[in-house]
Amino acid sequence: MTCALFRHDDYLWTRYLLSLAKFFPCIFFHIYFGW
Repeated sequence: MTCALFRHDDYLWTRYLLSLAKFFPCIFFHIYFGW
């Protein structure tokens, strides 16, 4: 149970990091180019 919950949390955390990695270039370009 705990292991399954931990793996589920890990999966959600990975999805969160992937979504951040997807949006980070946009934020970087906004800051760099001042859009």
